[in-house]
Amino acid sequence: MITKLNTKPGARSIRFAPGGRYGFVLNTKESTVSIFDAASNRMLHEVTVGKAPDQIMFSETFAFVRSLDTESVAMLRLATIGKEVDITDFPGGEAAPRKGSQPVHADSIVLAPEGNAVVIANPVDKSLYYYTEGMAAPMGNFQNYRREPLAAMVVDRSLREIKPGVYSTTIKLPASGRYDVAFLNDSPRVSHCFDLNADVNPALKEEKPVALRIEHQLKEMTMAVGKDFTFRFKLTDTTTGNPKADLKDVRVLTMTASGWQRRDFAIPLGNGMYEIKINVPESGVYMVFFESASMGVRYKDLPYLMLHAVDSKDAGGK
Repeated sequence: MITKLNTKPGARSIRFAPGGRYGFVLNTKESTVSIFDAASNRMLHEVTVGKAPDQIMFSETFAFVRSLDTESVAMLRLATIGKEVDITDFPGGEAAPRKGSQPVHADSIVLAPEGNAVVIANPVDKSLYYYTEGMAAPMGNFQNYRREPLAAMVVDRSLREIKPGVYSTTIKLPASGRYDVAFLNDSPRVSHCFDLNADVNPALKEEKPVALRIEHQLKEMTMAVGKDFTFRFKLTDTTTGNPKADLKDVRVLTMTASGWQRRDFAIPLGNGMYEIKINVPESGVYMVFFESASMGVRYKDLPYLMLHAVDSKDAGGK
């Protein structure tokens, strides 16, 4: 039977909870969620949720509603939705999403592989938050290299039992060779490392050799925070074996695992030699990568440097 259900102007999107019976209509203008029963064609509830709700997704237990004008994510319990609406919330970051870039239609809150947890992209905080049902706040977050995460997608490559005692997953290895595989299981606690050999795939074309070879010309691997650290490196054309001089697009990426990064262009000095100055804001371990677009060399193609930054007083004023 086809029927018509009325809502207030401003309805933004509609999604159904698992099972397909209960539909949820978000109204960003009115800050409400309208819930209807598709089995009986009846409107069940219209409740105020957050401030300008714009996205909704579901686990087996809850409906999660993100709003544009508050950092809080609302949770509506599905077990009671036929009779009453039980709403709780948790902070999905430190700032309201509308304070960031223009919202997109792609999902910014997605279900994690565990089934009882979600990942929330907060563009203002430049972080992805991990929340598990039953907690008062997210368990942790993932940095996004100081970029705005506008949406999220989970790719699940978890090990799954395919027959009693046998578990399987699918991975894609970047190249042939010998790999060390580390396995860790929390409960029961099992840890083990084993070897994996990947043969050459005959269906793939042989990759062209990297156009440049790099030779780092530095002895000191420690730099002082807040001071210029200057070092040189030499580039050689792998085709001719000659120094590759006067490239104007040799770019150097300096970054930390926590997300801080900076890009600078190296200065050509002649005879294949280049110089770069690095200035970092805090102590820690920094990785330095090199690329040249004109030579088709990407950051991942050349060996990277790992430098240690210390406070100026600890570096002896160097």
